[in-house]
Amino acid sequence: MADLSQLKASAPANGEVVHLFHSEVLFIKGMPITSIYIISKGSIIIFSGDGGRVVRWAGPHQILGMNEVMCGGAWKGIGIAQGNVELVAYNHMNLRAVIDKIPKAHKRLLDDLLLTRSSEEP
Repeated sequence: MADLSQLKASAPANGEVVHLFHSEVLFIKGMPITSIYIISKGSIIIFSGDGGRVVRWAGPHQILGMNEVMCGGAWKGIGIAQGNVELVAYNHMNLRAVIDKIPKAHKRLLDDLLLTRSSEEP
């Protein structure tokens, strides 16, 4: 099986609406993050990196990609559309720019919280 983790998707523009059909793949483990997504309609099932188990279900008004941007910029699992899904995409660099403007003490707190959480995930 080919290693698809190095695929680089084009980064959707800020506020661009993305539509996925049932079972369409949004991301796979190791793929660089180009966008953070807010789910408007439908849901995304996130499987472990090997696809062996469901790690999370994300539905309307939930955000995908924020933790991954903070912790290295690559997806940790596999995201698959459940039903017809509508997401709003935002370039990940905007989040990075906002984080870079946060005072150092607050930034360290965020980094500690997210790194602790990500190390607890399977």
